[in-house]
Amino acid sequence: MDERSRFLADAATQRRERELGRIHEETAVKLQALARGHLTRRKFQHDIRTSVSEKLSSFSDLEKSGKVLLQNSEVLKLARLLLCIKRIPDDNEGAKVSEVKVWQTFVHFLVLMSSCNGWLLVRNAPQVQKVLNDLCNKMCSSLGEPANFSRLANSLFIASNEHKPVLCAQALNALFSTLMKYVKNDDSLLPLFVSQVLTCPAIISHLSQANLDAFLASGLFDRCLTLLRASSDVVDNIEPQRTINLLGNVIHLGYLDEEVCLHGRFHTLRHLYF
Repeated sequence: MDERSRFLADAATQRRERELGRIHEETAVKLQALARGHLTRRKFQHDIRTSVSEKLSSFSDLEKSGKVLLQNSEVLKLARLLLCIKRIPDDNEGAKVSEVKVWQTFVHFLVLMSSCNGWLLVRNAPQVQKVLNDLCNKMCSSLGEPANFSRLANSLFIASNEHKPVLCAQALNALFSTLMKYVKNDDSLLPLFVSQVLTCPAIISHLSQANLDAFLASGLFDRCLTLLRASSDVVDNIEPQRTINLLGNVIHLGYLDEEVCLHGRFHTLRHLYF
């Protein structure tokens, strides 16, 4: 090989080495970024779980320990937690323990912010309670919108669609109670309640006695049967599996509410059979 060929070969080798070095450097930078991102996400998730445990434990001990006020800086730290749990009905299926814990925290805050009557700091101040309750009602009023109501109802279906409910009994009942509160005063939500809440598998067997009594006393069961009798489209638009769930829940409620059977309104079941 002459000197010119050797020079060209050396130059080509150097170019390949430089190119290989550049690729290695870019790969190292990308791997470092992925590693830092993974560690940051793990730390963020750990901080969220720690915040949930700390805040809920101090809330549980509030009655025993007395009035405990958080510093403003501590309250601001909760913004990260609230930003995380605000999307729970859409993207959380309770597949992990951490997801279930955050889901139950969402329901906890939902109940907590729906009324201030149980807040220790204002328990003996009815005038303050009235103002705060108005603010709570305004803040939670968007839950009564069809889209948000449907999301909450879907989360109830996911929570109960296993051989054992994903959520604890208290959270499951709190979610049902919240949905029932909105549908009692809004007939436009009744079709959604029938097609998405009463189609949850064996939901009646998961409800507390207080929730069952409130549901039957409110007349919602009678209104649901009236809707099913008057509008066959509601049943026609329900999936077959959910129709079976609806039939089971209606029969279960029929045994609990004898007035429905005595007044002959139970013939609505034929719409579910055929």
